[in-house]
Amino acid sequence: RGPSREGHKGQCREYPLDGNFANNIHCEDCRVTPIDLVRTVHYTACKKPWECAAPHPRVPRDKNQVYRLSQLTNITTCMNLHRKWFELREDFEQELQKASGVVPAKRDGKHEENYFMGYCE
Repeated sequence: RGPSREGHKGQCREYPLDGNFANNIHCEDCRVTPIDLVRTVHYTACKKPWECAAPHPRVPRDKNQVYRLSQLTNITTCMNLHRKWFELREDFEQELQKASGVVPAKRDGKHEENYFMGYCE
């Protein structure tokens, strides 16, 4: 977030050398950072992957939801982050099965399969 919280879009996180946040606009847009460069994710804006909800407004007339999803997120990046989360889950389940013999649940969900990998119905 930038210094003014609500109006932070377009503001950099880094403190400007001259102290002028209004001119501090030359920074990377983290909403389009390649997934392989991402080290940590806070899923509030994109929605939690384990809730199996694609990041679309639940109530299209809710201006806050529409604003959050259209202005504060990049839907493609969100969905790719969801896919990465499920890839990591799949890897974990495979390692758990090797170590303990616990068989993962069947994955036959059809909801947004390209991203949720069969985990969501």
